[in-house]
Amino acid sequence: MYIMSIIDKKLNSLDLTHIATGYPHTIILNSKETQLAMDNTKTMNHTWDLMCQSVYSRLGEWIPDNFEVDFMTVNGIKRAFH
Repeated sequence: MYIMSIIDKKLNSLDLTHIATGYPHTIILNSKETQLAMDNTKTMNHTWDLMCQSVYSRLGEWIPDNFEVDFMTVNGIKRAFH
């Protein structure tokens, strides 16, 4: 059961590159952050900001201006972000 919960958490994530250092970094997203990050409507810039604020509140990591998003994994399926 414990192993499954760790695996489940990795199903939704962002694979990033730190702009200043070039180091890879992964942020595990909760379900609401995943939903916000997947928004493709006219308000997607607003929902992306909400997702970034949620990650910052939860982890203290600010994505804009610090990281380049390379991939997004949703339900275990990894895809290019842009």
